[in-house]
Formats: sequence, structure tokens, C-alpha cells
Amino acid sequence: MSAKLILYILLLLCINLLSISRWKKFRIAEKLIAVLIFITVFAEVIAAYAVQRWHNNMPIYHVYTPLEFFLISLYFNYSIKAFRRKNFGVLLGVIGVLLSFCNTLFLQKITTINSYFLMFEGTVIIGYCLLSFHQILMDEERLPYRFAHFWMTVCFMIFWSATFTCWGIYTVVEQDNSLFVSIFNKLLAVANFTFYLGIASIFLFYKKLIPSGG
Repeated sequence: MSAKLILYILLLLCINLLSISRWKKFRIAEKLIAVLIFITVFAEVIAAYAVQRWHNNMPIYHVYTPLEFFLISLYFNYSIKAFRRKNFGVLLGVIGVLLSFCNTLFLQKITTINSYFLMFEGTVIIGYCLLSFHQILMDEERLPYRFAHFWMTVCFMIFWSATFTCWGIYTVVEQDNSLFVSIFNKLLAVANFTFYLGIASIFLFYKKLIPSGG
């Protein structure tokens, strides 16, 4: 394992420890994110092993990404009031899983990156974030930064916006340029670390925030 990957796994493990210490105080929404982080640790460790053993870890992500999308959809289902009333988040999560299955079965082989589904996932999650911001900003009685949901939404928005920007640049630049590929990988790594450091901060200061769905 590279030093970067070891740091990444250690960060995820630290978030797991934080979530365990805060578990009794978490609402359902935060518990879903904690479960997602727990699953992420296993997925990343297995993916790292798969690269060493079979030189391909794409099958791991074909399984992980729809599960990730489903749990994130459930998170927003419980934290966005309009979704919670009719379980729109659950519905969109199920649709996402089905689309991922169809993508793997008919469009992008399990040994290749499931970029079509990732594009769908990112677009929908950014949509969730915009609806979430609307709900938070419409609350005239409490300041936005008091909500755990606000900071969670900021983390998702920054991560997926940065990821989309990197992918967009990657498609128009010569992909055999080793310098650019190195920069591209580093930018994605920064986006990942920023996202999970943000989640860690939310869990760390959770007692001072209004819970998601609150």
C-alpha cells in the first residue's frame, strides 16, 4: 500500500471511531453516513488487495458505488422534509441501484470503470444538495451553520463539484500526458481527503449542531 492509501484508510478508521462514540446521539440520517463510512473502509481495503492480486479493482466499485448511492439517497430522504413525507429518497435510491445493475450488465463491463453510473450518481447528489440548501435557507429562525445537515451538504457539494471538474478537464486533455495524469490523481485525492475530513469534523462537533432532520 502507498503512504497516501494508508493515510486514507487511517482517516476512515478515525471517522468510524468517532461515529461509534457518537452513535447513541446520532439521528437515523447520521447513522446512515456512519454505516457508509464503515462499508467504505472495507471496500477500499479489498480494492487495494484486488489491484495487487489481479491488477483490477473495478468489480469492487461496481458493487460499492450503487450501495454508496443508495445510502446517500436514504440520508437525504431523512434530512429533506419534502423527501421524507413520501420517501422520494428511497425511490431514487432503488432506481439508482437498478440503473447501476443495467449499466454493468449491458453497457460497461464489470472490469471497466462504471463512469456512466458515476455521472448519474454525481448529478443526482448535486441535485440533493441544492434541495437541501433550499430547505436550510428557508428556515428563518435558525442560522444555516447550526445544522449538521448544512455541513454534510457542503461536503457532498464540494466533493462532487470538484470531481466533475476534474473529469471534465480530463476528457479534453491528452490522457497520455503523465504530468497531467499525476495532477489529476492528486486533485481527486485532495477532494477525497477534504470530504472525509469534513465528515470527521461534523462527527467531532456533532453535539453542538442541530441533527439532520431536526
